[in-house]
Amino acid sequence: MAATRRYITNLADEALTSLLSVSPIHVGGLADLTDLAARLEGLDERVHSMEVVERDGKNDVLRIDFSMLGLDGEDDWDIPNDPQRMRALLADKLAAMRDSGVEFRIELWMGE
Repeated sequence: MAATRRYITNLADEALTSLLSVSPIHVGGLADLTDLAARLEGLDERVHSMEVVERDGKNDVLRIDFSMLGLDGEDDWDIPNDPQRMRALLADKLAAMRDSGVEFRIELWMGE
C-alpha cells in the first residue's frame, strides 16, 4: 500500500510542486486547503477534482455539495481545463465550507 501524500503548509515551492505531481493529495482540513489554494496560481497548478468528507466523529459523510467533480453539476465541460475558472470554483467551495462550520477530510486530484 502506498503512503498517503499529505500537504503541509511549510513546504518550499519546489517540494510542493513535486508533491502535487502525483495525486491524490490529502489535505488535513480547511485551513490547509485555504493555504494551498493561495499558492496554486504562483505554481501554475490547479485542482481538477476534490473529494470532501464531513467529519462528525462517528460516521464520515461524503459532501457532494462541497466536492468538485470536474463538472460540478454544470454543463460546461471546459471548467476542469481552465485554470482560472477552476481556481474560482475552488474559492467558492472554500467560502461555502468555511460558512458551514464543519470539519472536513479532503482529497485533491490536480489538473494537468
